[in-house]
Amino acid sequence: MGIIVGNDKKIALTNSFVASLIGSIISFMISTVIVYYTESPLYAIAVIQSAKILLIFYVVITMIGSAIGYYIRDEIKNKG
Repeated sequence: MGIIVGNDKKIALTNSFVASLIGSIISFMISTVIVYYTESPLYAIAVIQSAKILLIFYVVITMIGSAIGYYIRDEIKNKG
């Protein structure tokens, strides 16, 4: 996201935050339904309880990647 939206760092970080939050929620819902039907409802409850930590982890990693991508694009733009 930081490489694609390289004009402003705040916009790139905001876009990556929204995209990772939506993507994490969608993937969490899909994986919870799959676990519910393949494993057991009790295991699905355990997955739901650990979801907060994973959601925060995914969002933080995505924002770090976006910031790195922004600086990579800035280096490429200033070098050329």
